[in-house]
Amino acid sequence: MKLSGNTILITGGNGGIGLALTKAFTKAENTVIICGRNEASLQFAKSGNDNIITKQCDLTQQAERDELVQWILQNYPSFNVIINNAGIFEETDLLSDSFDLDKINKQLVIDLQVPIELCLRFLPHLRKQPHAAIVNITSGLVYAPEAGAPFYGVAKAGVHAFTQTARYQLRDTKLKVFEVLPPLVDTGGVSKQLDIEKLGGAMDADETADEILKGLSHDTEEIRIGDIKWLYAASRIAPEFTNKKVNEKAEKARQSDNH
Repeated sequence: MKLSGNTILITGGNGGIGLALTKAFTKAENTVIICGRNEASLQFAKSGNDNIITKQCDLTQQAERDELVQWILQNYPSFNVIINNAGIFEETDLLSDSFDLDKINKQLVIDLQVPIELCLRFLPHLRKQPHAAIVNITSGLVYAPEAGAPFYGVAKAGVHAFTQTARYQLRDTKLKVFEVLPPLVDTGGVSKQLDIEKLGGAMDADETADEILKGLSHDTEEIRIGDIKWLYAASRIAPEFTNKKVNEKAEKARQSDNH
């Protein structure tokens, strides 16, 4: 994938990995469109940079997704790269006597439905571009899901499968399909849910973005970053053992945090 001269949509480009990618791509001379719910954080991300275009949008709302798609197609004919980055990490205790189904549904919409829907709705346009790409940000947890966040695992596994099937179907087109599988990254969303120190540290968001761009420049279809390279290998050799160790580590950190 060429790293300059693109018009890129990054969902959730106003925070975490998305913001780091926004900065990295604008530095590489791209026009970057970022969407998010919080107007203040969008403007902070823009910070006077004319190569960053902001669009306030609540991706959980169908009407706002419809408006986003129409707005981009009407105003940015050069749009050629989508990076599905927006996501929610939520823990759910399956031993509970009740569940917040609205909250679970919202997570599945953001983490699973939205990236697939946006890919499908932009596909006809992207296939016509001379240089185009789909980049789906999933998680290394697709190889060993974290039991404490079952619906995050379900959603990311679904996007992982969709990305693989899309890549195969589109193999004879100019449209490239990438998946990014980051490790635990030090972002605001993660910090709210997990004690990073107790989980063994997290990768810097800017460093993660650099690794993503490096993988894209080499047309690496599945960009495994940091410890995820080892997790992938271990999950192929001893999947049950790997899954157990991942969850024991997460559970130990969670129990320690509760005391």
